[in-house]
Amino acid sequence: YRSFMVAAGAEQGVALNSPVLGQLGDRLVAIGLIVEVRPKTAIVLLLTDELSSAAAFLTSASSVTAMGETPSSYDGLLQGQGDARLRINYLSPDAQINVGDLVYTSPTSVTFPPDILIGKVVKVHPLDPFLTYQSVEVQSALEASRVKEVMILKQATGTAERLAETARAAMGGEAPIEDEEGKQP
Repeated sequence: YRSFMVAAGAEQGVALNSPVLGQLGDRLVAIGLIVEVRPKTAIVLLLTDELSSAAAFLTSASSVTAMGETPSSYDGLLQGQGDARLRINYLSPDAQINVGDLVYTSPTSVTFPPDILIGKVVKVHPLDPFLTYQSVEVQSALEASRVKEVMILKQATGTAERLAETARAAMGGEAPIEDEEGKQP
């Protein structure tokens, strides 16, 4: 399963690039995003597809201090591999990562809300002396074949425009002018 169709489309307010979440017990799990919208249906591209990527972080309880274990987190880029596994690249070469560490959506993600479970680390690749980063394999927390229903999140109106303006301002352009409600005059 690299994609699937849902029975909700433009008529129900579904928009392109909307994040799609599934449920595993009482937890929400990131499973994909909308890549095609029709009037009554939409296509969800799974995170496991080789065309998918998302900003992610993993938490590791490998840092031991005098007070006990202190969890550390490491940011990277989650990429689909075309099968049930995912890969996170661009992790710090100094990161202490263990099999079983949990992987979540990053606060820096443009598509997904932060801190949504993605899966867990199942393999830590050995450091390559020619690369400046580590990579790990991740097992998705929710297999596509087990998805019964999904939650499609609506993106706030104007989010993309506000992000673009903020990026331009950070790069030396003019800063956006907003009133108390976040609207521009």
